[in-house]
Amino acid sequence: MNIFKYIMGAVIVVAVSGCSQGPSEAEAKKIVQDRMSGCNNLALVKFKKTNGIPFGDGSNIYDVSVAYTIEAKAFGDLKKIYDETQPRLIELKRKQAEAGAAIIAMNSRINSPEFAVEDEATKLKVNEEYQALTKFNSDLYPQIDKLERAGRDESAMKIFACPLVVPVMVLGLDKDATKDFEETIRMRKTDNGWMASQ
Repeated sequence: MNIFKYIMGAVIVVAVSGCSQGPSEAEAKKIVQDRMSGCNNLALVKFKKTNGIPFGDGSNIYDVSVAYTIEAKAFGDLKKIYDETQPRLIELKRKQAEAGAAIIAMNSRINSPEFAVEDEATKLKVNEEYQALTKFNSDLYPQIDKLERAGRDESAMKIFACPLVVPVMVLGLDKDATKDFEETIRMRKTDNGWMASQ
């Protein structure tokens, strides 16, 4: 009986060891790192394999789901730009909201029956105020756009100078100059281990 158990155990071990376990986290991580080869401005700071599903017969191809974080190392000044521009940006957006509300209110007044019977001097003054407010509101848009884009153009140039096959969403760096990604990588088993499937 003991010999039978030993033989059966050995068979099970051999069978299990012969089964493909799929790509490891390290092998999936290497694919992302290889994409970033030569990209001195970027660093892979977090990486996690979240799932792995056999593709087809499951023996040689796997779809591996991963989550990772990329840090734009060379853009430490982005946070400084962010901190400098945000208070001004918030203030301009507040003024924009107030101007928008005032324009709606004045527009309602101008188109009301009561306004039609106002004297000409009052009508002229209100219309001048309305035009000035409309211009003020329009002038806010390019200022807000400029602040929202602060630092991004230079960052984009540095990123695109790098042979990186990561989604362009990397331009959505947060104020800490990092970006989180989730993707599924198709991997193929080769004589040299698991590689990105072409």
